[in-house]
Amino acid sequence: MIKFIESIKVLNGDAPDINEHLQRVLRTIQSFYSKSNERFDFISCVNSVLAREREKISDGLFKLRVVYSDRLISGTLIPYIPKRIKRLKIVECDDIDYPFKFENRTSIDSLLSYKDDCDDILIVKNGVITDTSYSNIVFERMGNLYTPESYLLAGTKRAKLIREDIVREEKIRPCDIDRYDKAYLINSMLDLYPVEEIEF
Repeated sequence: MIKFIESIKVLNGDAPDINEHLQRVLRTIQSFYSKSNERFDFISCVNSVLAREREKISDGLFKLRVVYSDRLISGTLIPYIPKRIKRLKIVECDDIDYPFKFENRTSIDSLLSYKDDCDDILIVKNGVITDTSYSNIVFERMGNLYTPESYLLAGTKRAKLIREDIVREEKIRPCDIDRYDKAYLINSMLDLYPVEEIEF
């Protein structure tokens, strides 16, 4: 059975970006299960988990990790503390493919052995920048924000920032990185987390 995950930000008991996750879940279900999943109500499942843990999560930042296939498999809430990611190592891999948020991340995790003494990797596919092992990336130039058009996974935070016209897509190659002033990591739990160094 193929399993998928959603990592949902829960702040003071609420999941403010739940609709972004719903859209990705619906796309996944449509791709893998077509119309056989009409009874799977993602929002109700998430709300049920939040209601069950309401007292514990009423204050603070938590990550709700939802595992599903054509039905909810599990929902786990844990306090969220961001990883310390300051240095990225560029790693090239032309055959990597991660268009859906599979629970099985072997293709990505296998590349982490190449990060040397850096904190994470920045994956280059077919000569262009894509994502890190667990986030999309955003670059800043003269106050404007850009993200690679060549992503591996369509992140929920990425989609939201593009839709709100805060971030624009751009073709970004490794040789273009010096054109930017800053780099940030984004995912469902991170809002523009700054990166200090990208190593080649």
